[in-house]
Amino acid sequence: MPAALSLTHQHILAVVESELAGRSPGGRLSLLDAGCGDGLLLGYLARALPILRPGAELDLHGFDVGDHGVQQAGYFDRTIADLDAATGVSWRERLALISERDPWPYADASLDAVVSNQVLEHVADHGRFFAETARVLRPGGVSVHLFPLGHVAVEPHLHVPFAHWFGGSDAIADAIRWSNRLGIGRFRAAAETDLDRYARAHADFLVRFTNYRTMATLIAEAKRAKLHATFRYTPHYYTAKLRAMAGKPARYRYAVPGALHGLAAMALRYVSSATLVLRKDESYSLPALHPEPVP
Repeated sequence: MPAALSLTHQHILAVVESELAGRSPGGRLSLLDAGCGDGLLLGYLARALPILRPGAELDLHGFDVGDHGVQQAGYFDRTIADLDAATGVSWRERLALISERDPWPYADASLDAVVSNQVLEHVADHGRFFAETARVLRPGGVSVHLFPLGHVAVEPHLHVPFAHWFGGSDAIADAIRWSNRLGIGRFRAAAETDLDRYARAHADFLVRFTNYRTMATLIAEAKRAKLHATFRYTPHYYTAKLRAMAGKPARYRYAVPGALHGLAAMALRYVSSATLVLRKDESYSLPALHPEPVP
């Protein structure tokens, strides 16, 4: 297997494989990376999936949002060029740069899987995101997302405890300022010299470009989109970290999460990233389950 540049990539692949085992009709797998950014996750999947699914027809796509305001100019052209070089195929027609308010440029029920890595905490409208996910997934499809919840104790971008728990920018800036004065945070690592300016700018970042949600809120949003939501794969991410630290080989298919995994996920949501899996399960049929009596 190709080495993963990030444990997050390896984990997302393992969850997709665990969920779609035996559910890729005709040996075909269509997958979308929603918020593909630099394309590193897509590049890893393009190299790893043919090894896990020899002979399968793989159809990989990605999109990112061009009006979010946090990416450097020209980054998406660099993503395409880097993926072309890494995989030896053209990605120009496989990647799309859209507006935050645009519909996703994929047909209804056209994809087996949608994935994202550290994206959902930046989504402005999770209800719309989940509705688009439900629209593009085939029945039996799955969506896998790794990201920090609002519960997490240390804001992961700035490494400042509880900064994202404050609603107002003044309170956020104060939290950033005082935390970094105590030596906690990324102010010095960013080679900044003006702490006040740094605090104000990053308070602006948290207000405008992050949207942390709770576990319960996201489950409710998924229900509105008629998707089945679970966080039970979350402990597998931490197990994978421990295996990597111990020098043990990576796992590319997980055991089915049980009830204890759900309880562990409730605790781990305060630590770091959680794993949200959304399933498009349309197994209930009223006529099939309650047939009309034969006259």
